[in-house]
Amino acid sequence: MNTQNPARPLESHILTAFDAIAAIVGGMGDELANARPDIPGVNSPLVLLRHVGGSSRYWLDHVCLGNADVRDRTDEFSASGTVADELERHAAQREVIVAALEKLRDADPQAAPAAPPTDKERWWLPTIGGVMVHVYNECAQHLGHLEITRDALLAGLPRVGQKRSVLDLIIDELDRQGHPADAIEPDEYYGGHLITTTDGKQLGTVDIEAACIRVSEGVTGPERSQRRRWVVREQLMALLED
Repeated sequence: MNTQNPARPLESHILTAFDAIAAIVGGMGDELANARPDIPGVNSPLVLLRHVGGSSRYWLDHVCLGNADVRDRTDEFSASGTVADELERHAAQREVIVAALEKLRDADPQAAPAAPPTDKERWWLPTIGGVMVHVYNECAQHLGHLEITRDALLAGLPRVGQKRSVLDLIIDELDRQGHPADAIEPDEYYGGHLITTTDGKQLGTVDIEAACIRVSEGVTGPERSQRRRWVVREQLMALLED
């Protein structure tokens, strides 16, 4: 199906965003596609790809046309595997979605969908046209999510399951505050490290590293990372102001 058809802008926009998601994930290796930034609620690129396929098929083929509901939403948000396998799955979903869009060309956009969910109340749900706009909104929204997630991962944002030292956090925060580290060496007298920045500031990290250990006790996951980043930011700001 032509994804740039001015006569059918809505279906073209749906497929353009749908295909763009597949293209981005297709350009990733398996490790990157399965990674996710260490931020609550953020999904991996592979999860987003599977979710968009499952969601679009559900709304167009099942809700609008009344065909069998084969969606497994739990599976979408626990997706993992190889990029090649996921793209094959995505292509199969696309065939069903394209067929549904072709059938919907003859439908009255103001007509009621064949199998609307009974557990949802949405202003757009009473009409086929409303459901199709929702599908485009979902595809476009998750394309944006994917682009941000990809950029964050490529920029080195901490990933779930990836251990980052306090020294890594300090170096990142110095960059953020405009004082990049120029030289780093162990502090043999006090412990921790001595950092000299590119603008000539000298900082000892022993107190920051000790504070990060204290706030991390008994805490795991994203909250632990957030606490350590907060300590690093606040203590560096105080040191740099002295």
